[in-house]
Amino acid sequence: MKLTAPLLLCTLLATTPVLSGQGDRFDLMHSCISAEPVRQGFCSGYIAGIAAAIPRNPNAMAQHPDFDGICLPDNPSDRALRSAFGTYYSMQDISTLPSDARTLVLLAFANAFPCEQ
Repeated sequence: MKLTAPLLLCTLLATTPVLSGQGDRFDLMHSCISAEPVRQGFCSGYIAGIAAAIPRNPNAMAQHPDFDGICLPDNPSDRALRSAFGTYYSMQDISTLPSDARTLVLLAFANAFPCEQ
């Protein structure tokens, strides 16, 4: 019984996807379309984490050029954020997409949640 918990933890860590801030777009997309709850949770968490970093104050936006042109609604749902990513990804020519996941998510947000001009 004492060996079961560490063995279970090692198994979980070995099968959990890892994606750094500049992770690969394919890793993220595979997590988002996976039937595995752990991978789906990773997808939601990664995308929500990027959304949480986007300033809601227009004055702060000027200090973060990566987020320029993105105006997320107040309290966007995980479903809305994932949908924005999935829709953008599916409508693009994969060969023209950036390889890092963070930039791809930001492009998807800019497309789905543009600021009013």
